[in-house]
Amino acid sequence: MKTTTESANDIQQAVAEASKIVTDMTGIQLGEKQFSMIESRLKSRLIKLSLGSFKEYISHLKKNLESESQALISLLTTHHTFFFREFPHFEFMLNHALEELIATARKKPNKTIEIWSAAASKGHEVYSLAMFFDFHLKAVAPDVKYKIYGTDVDPESIAVAKNGVYRNDELKQSPATYLGDHWVRGTDEVKNFSKVKKSLKDNTHFEVCNLFSIKSFVQNRKFDLIFCRNVFIYFNADQIKQLSQSLLDVLEPHGYFILGLSESLNGINNQAQLIAPSTYRIPPKATAENKAPAPYRPIVVEAAKPFRILCIDDSSTIHSLLGQILSKEYGFEVKGNAMNGREAINILKTETFDAITLDLHMPELDGIGFLTEYKNRDIPIIVVSSVNRDDLSMAHKALALGAMDYVEKPSLQNKAQAGNEIRSKLKMTIQSKKLKSKAA
Repeated sequence: MKTTTESANDIQQAVAEASKIVTDMTGIQLGEKQFSMIESRLKSRLIKLSLGSFKEYISHLKKNLESESQALISLLTTHHTFFFREFPHFEFMLNHALEELIATARKKPNKTIEIWSAAASKGHEVYSLAMFFDFHLKAVAPDVKYKIYGTDVDPESIAVAKNGVYRNDELKQSPATYLGDHWVRGTDEVKNFSKVKKSLKDNTHFEVCNLFSIKSFVQNRKFDLIFCRNVFIYFNADQIKQLSQSLLDVLEPHGYFILGLSESLNGINNQAQLIAPSTYRIPPKATAENKAPAPYRPIVVEAAKPFRILCIDDSSTIHSLLGQILSKEYGFEVKGNAMNGREAINILKTETFDAITLDLHMPELDGIGFLTEYKNRDIPIIVVSSVNRDDLSMAHKALALGAMDYVEKPSLQNKAQAGNEIRSKLKMTIQSKKLKSKAA
């Protein structure tokens, strides 16, 4: 490939033309703020196509508009996502929405909760929702089914989602109770990847769809739950109004419409009622029996007592770090510290806790020994150890003995990231246990 020197004006014009094509096709607003990103990504496309200039690329784009425009959309739309992103939404569903969704589904002939992930990207959100609903419905409502539809404007992302193959280091951020046995680990040259099993995949459907033209996808469907997270940030106010209304039009009257945590319909759509952070519902309509129905009450999460945690680890540094990570401001409080399993068993004879964090390598009585001797599984136990979860012998043994999940130890360098993972897994484990006990 022979490259040519181009003027700044030529590059700017090429970026503008490519941006306009993507905007016209998807509605996504690409302007001056995105110029450097677009220029950089177009350069990578030039190299891949062995083209020498931006002018050549625009010429190629115009001659092959149908195929190249799809590649361009994939190139210029953002695909940053991960499993169980924006975890508070899953907490909200577990604590406030799930019970009603189940009750409503039981009134349907097919007893199915219908869910739409409207900007599914590469499938992380869809499979996160599938793991969530699969676990909880089997536990508290085995007669209820679920179906999750994932759409995205980018065909390449949808192809990845349909394939259902992800890196193991992506999946390990998911709570182990949700992962269950839904994933098959690769071997040999694909040992770092896992593929989704039919147990989840059969409850999903992926399709390319432009959110400004949803009729062919929606057909006669209505949804109990619509996720449209971190999408509106790419559109202007008029587009958001149009898009939000078209999505609300296919939401069941009892349904939930969930945006990204940084997004809002305030001042844009008056039909939707905010009931929780970035969560909306359509207010009840008047009927002959109820001419003036009351709107939904906003869900106010009262300050609950912090979850009481027992930390079992032979390192005072880890005790200190976990004390910072599991502080009252996050809804936790470390109420007990033990340097080994034997000391922990003695503490548990007189004190109660909501959850336990457990190291595996300790003197006197290690983590495996503790799990073997301490039979009470009413208190959820999460292993927090320096042993990597990919060390299958240790991980499987701990989980087989009743540990609910496995997290690598935090350090000063990764305290923020590790803290988020530990807190989210502890919360979901504790709350899942309470929900199951309530249903029993």
